Amino acid sequence: MREWRSAAGAVLLGICVSLLLPAAPAPAATARPAPATIRPELLGDAEQVVVVSTSRWGTTSGSVSMYQKVGSTWKRVAGPYGARTGRNGLSPAHVEGDGTTPAGSYPILSGFGWYASARTKLPYTRVAPGACWISDPTRPDYNTRVVEPSCASPNENLYRIARSGPYRRAIVTGYNIEPTVAGVGSAIFLHVHAYSRGKSRATSGCVSLTASHLYSLWRRLDPAKRPRVIIGPASWLRGT
Repeated sequence: MREWRSAAGAVLLGICVSLLLPAAPAPAATARPAPATIRPELLGDAEQVVVVSTSRWGTTSGSVSMYQKVGSTWKRVAGPYGARTGRNGLSPAHVEGDGTTPAGSYPILSGFGWYASARTKLPYTRVAPGACWISDPTRPDYNTRVVEPSCASPNENLYRIARSGPYRRAIVTGYNIEPTVAGVGSAIFLHVHAYSRGKSRATSGCVSLTASHLYSLWRRLDPAKRPRVIIGPASWLRGT
């Protein structure tokens, strides 16, 4: 993960948190493939996996379960939890701004949030004024977290979004990080729901959960276990 950087900017826009999306009903139940049924290439050498599964590509709701490997056996340690995904569903070919959640398998890298205390084994950064995630594909620091005097659109003002709720805690995935390809997508996190009139909203590409469900993952994630998040429709995860 690249270090924080200093630069200049103006204004803000939260790309991952979709504040203007129509409210949707609570997530519907969906199939929840266990690691034993998931294609081995998606698991890699992980000993912890967070599985985000949906019933089909176009849905905006899904299910999240966390599994941990004990010897040669996978054990579910958290979930299943309802989750929200991108406003345009999932895609195996996500690009910047398309409103989909990228399907695939990605390392879980770190966490950031509003709180002074990390309460996680993940590398943790408490956001402060000026914290910004770069989603402008023309910039050399695309898809990194930086510090700027202000945060210009289309980049994400992490401090403001954390203060308003969704990024009170956020888990950083390794989607399009090291290597980073311009325009392929940025700021793919697991974070707390955004709400409208008491209902959770679809995202612009992230996966969101209730605060308590996100914390259940947060406190269990351990970098020593090479954690990954695996995202996709249940049939695609199984290769059927």
